Amino acid sequence: MKRFVVIVLAVLLVFGVVASIVSITQKAQPSEAPAPTDALAPDAQPETTAEAVVIRSLDEDAIRALRAPDEVVLSLGGETVSWDEYCQWLFSTGRQIEDYFRQMASFYGLAADWEGSVGDGSGMTYAQYAVHETNENLSNILAYRRFAAEEQITLSEDQQAQLTDEALAKALLGENATVEQLTAELEKEGFGIETFRRIRETNLQLDAFFDDTYGENGAKVTDDEAVAYLEEKGYVSAGHILLMTIDPNTGDKLEEAAVAEKKLRAGEIADELRAIADPEQREQRFLELKAELCEDGGKIAYPNGYTYTSGTMVKEFESAVNALEPFEVSDPVESAYGYHVIMRLPLRADSLLYSAQGTPVTARQETAVAGMNDRLAAFIEANPVAFAEGVEDFDLVKYLK
Repeated sequence: MKRFVVIVLAVLLVFGVVASIVSITQKAQPSEAPAPTDALAPDAQPETTAEAVVIRSLDEDAIRALRAPDEVVLSLGGETVSWDEYCQWLFSTGRQIEDYFRQMASFYGLAADWEGSVGDGSGMTYAQYAVHETNENLSNILAYRRFAAEEQITLSEDQQAQLTDEALAKALLGENATVEQLTAELEKEGFGIETFRRIRETNLQLDAFFDDTYGENGAKVTDDEAVAYLEEKGYVSAGHILLMTIDPNTGDKLEEAAVAEKKLRAGEIADELRAIADPEQREQRFLELKAELCEDGGKIAYPNGYTYTSGTMVKEFESAVNALEPFEVSDPVESAYGYHVIMRLPLRADSLLYSAQGTPVTARQETAVAGMNDRLAAFIEANPVAFAEGVEDFDLVKYLK
C-alpha cells in the first residue's frame, strides 16, 4: 500500500486513518520514545465515579434541521461541501469525543465535558475542537479536489475501478466484505458511502499526481536533490558495531571480565578497520564485521547504518559521529549499552531514514513526499475556503442533550 501523501479517508478511529497531510516518516528516540501528546487529553478534572458522570451528547437531529441537506456550506472554486456532508464529518468527530468521555469516566472516574479545555495548549474546548477538526478536514479535502481539477489529474481505468461500491468494501474491510457491511460500518461513524467514495477518489488523484511528478517511490528524485534535502534537514549518516555490556533481556551489567573482553575486542575491530586505507574497502569490511559481530537488533532493519537527525540516538553515539569525517572510524565509544565502533558515512539518496515508528523509507522517498506536501500546503494557503455564515464558528454547545 502506498504511504505517500494521505488525507482523512473516513472513520478516523475505527479505521485508523490520518487526518492531515503527513510525511511518511516519523522521528523518535531509538530506545525510549516519548509518549505522544494526546490531542484530547483533558485538563485536571475532579475525580468522581463512573456512575456519577453525566455525558452530554450532540443533538444530531436538531443540528441537521438547521439547514437544508443540499445547502452549500463550504466552497472553493467550484468544489463544494453540502450541509449533509458537513454533518457527517461533525457527527463522526463528535461521536469519537463522546466515546472518549465515556472511557475517561469508565476507566479513570474522570468527568470530561464538551465545555472543558482540550488541554493541548490551543485553548479550545472539546466543542470547539470538534468544529475545528471538521472545518480543517473538509477545507483540506476541498483544496485537494480543487488542486486535482487545476492540474487536470485524470484516473486510469484501474483507479476508476477502485471506486465501485464493491471495491470500496474490499479496500476498507477485506477481500470478502460486502457493500452491506461497508454501509453498516460507515453508518456507525456517521458517514455515507458517497462521502467515502469522494475521499477515496481524492486520494487516488493525489497518488496519480505524485507518481507522475516524482515517480513511483520518488524514483524521479535525483541523487543530488535527495542529498540536498538531507543536508537541509540536518541528517547525519553512520553505522556502528555494538558490543553490549548489559544483558539485553534484563538490562543488568555483565561481569567485569566479560566487559573487559568486549572493550578489548572493540579496540581490535577499530584498529583493523583503520588499517584499511581505501574508504570503499574499509566500508565493505565494516559491513562484514557488523553483520557478524554487532549486537544491536537494529542492524536487521538498518543493515547499512542509521541516517538520522540530532537528538535521535544516544548522546555518546551522536557526539562521536559529529567528530568524524565520512568513512572515518572512531575509537571504541562507551555508552550505557556497551562499546560502539562507529563509522561515519556519506549522505546517500537511497539511505534508509531512521524511524522508531513505522516502516523506514529512503531519503529519495522522503524528499518526494516533502516536495508534495510543500506543494499542497502552498496551494491551501493561497486558496482559502469560503464558509457559509455561522459555519466556521459554529456554536456546538447550543446543541447538546
